[in-house]
Amino acid sequence: NDITFFALLLSSVFDVETIDAKHRCSLHGYKKKAIKQNIFTRYMSDMNTIFAYGKIKDNLLDEGGMKARTGSVIYHHTYKRIRKQYPREADLFKNYVEELHKQEVAKSSDYASLGKLFGNTLREIFQSAFSLSMPSDMSNTTNTKLKQQQLSDLFDYIGQWIYCIDALDDIESDQKEN
Repeated sequence: NDITFFALLLSSVFDVETIDAKHRCSLHGYKKKAIKQNIFTRYMSDMNTIFAYGKIKDNLLDEGGMKARTGSVIYHHTYKRIRKQYPREADLFKNYVEELHKQEVAKSSDYASLGKLFGNTLREIFQSAFSLSMPSDMSNTTNTKLKQQQLSDLFDYIGQWIYCIDALDDIESDQKEN
């Protein structure tokens, strides 16, 4: 899962307190599982909900269907709660989904441009994650700013790569659908 990778990456770059906890997974709710939790794992979990809800909304725009409608109903309450906490991130992803839909309707096959759209969205969303880990007096050091710029670039490039790999994976089904 991409989100797990992002949480691990940020947790390893920034020195944050991590606790051991037990948590019930929504898919396997019968048994609590051991987890490591910190500010980045919580943030990424919330971003995962924003991304999943955005993907469901994109599927509703593209195809409709019972699966997307059901997913929308299931995620709606959780999404609203997380949107209140992270309105900037939710708006960024919503704008990305809307722009992506416009490009898809226009039958764009410029995967590099579409990848850059997703990469830039990830870059912008994860700018907020950097402020989670440090006091404000530390955030202005040259080393911290350099680290943040490098991570911003990395999220941008990873976002481009994720989009292009996903597009490559979908190319056969896209060609069948014209």
